[in-house]
Amino acid sequence: MACIGGIHCIKGNVNTQDMAHKLEKIIYPNPYHIKISVAGCPNDCAKGHFQDFGIIGCTKPVYDIDRCIGCGACVKKCKGAATRVLSLNDKGKVDKDPAAALVAGNA
Repeated sequence: MACIGGIHCIKGNVNTQDMAHKLEKIIYPNPYHIKISVAGCPNDCAKGHFQDFGIIGCTKPVYDIDRCIGCGACVKKCKGAATRVLSLNDKGKVDKDPAAALVAGNA
């Protein structure tokens, strides 16, 4: 089973359909009844946590302070789609709240 992933979902981090087709060719046919699930993001619409073999697509954004132009786009995106741990400081650079990241599971 695979969710729609990066094909249409705005939260999709991986191409779930392609990955599911590749896994299917490797694992099946199989004498055992193995349930496989590929979810494109931590929302886990495909219920990867409940299967014998589950993949959940996650990202770990990398912040390069030297490339930051202080536009705040990442802060706006984080507020709308992620964990709300980013904020702009008075120097126009991004700060990450480590306490909020621990609570959100993104440390």
